[in-house]
Amino acid sequence: MSVEIFEDGTSVTKTVRSSQIGGAVVGGLILGGVGAIIGGLSGKAETTRKVNRIDLRIIVNDTTHPLHDVVFLNVETKNDTLRYQQAMQQARHWNGVIEVLINRANAEDKQTTIDDVKQKQFIPPISAADEIKKLSDLYTTGTLTLDEFKQLKQKLLNSN
Repeated sequence: MSVEIFEDGTSVTKTVRSSQIGGAVVGGLILGGVGAIIGGLSGKAETTRKVNRIDLRIIVNDTTHPLHDVVFLNVETKNDTLRYQQAMQQARHWNGVIEVLINRANAEDKQTTIDDVKQKQFIPPISAADEIKKLSDLYTTGTLTLDEFKQLKQKLLNSN
């Protein structure tokens, strides 16, 4: 997953998500919230201070429709005009929103991985002796009868 701002076909800024977990959430947000437009860029580079097009390109984890271009400016405009500045501001805003979502998803992936490792590494082994001690304590406090204690103890011994 990635998001990138193009100005006349030239990349201005780009954010990439390497993991695919959570990509559908961001893609759904963009398709529903922004009204993404699918299509190519009209990449015509000029040396003047005029801009013809500003696009936000979003790439999502979808083999059928991976590319979504949101057009913020599609008319020749000087880059010092209010129209250009507003279009670029909107493109940067949505680029920032998507970048935050990508960073959050990456952080969640990282935390999930850390939690999984911790959980797998620090599960103390349960021994039959520990469990029998717990049963004995329950018998001593009157929670279990002698017959219940013997029956549960035998189950533990047979399972190991």
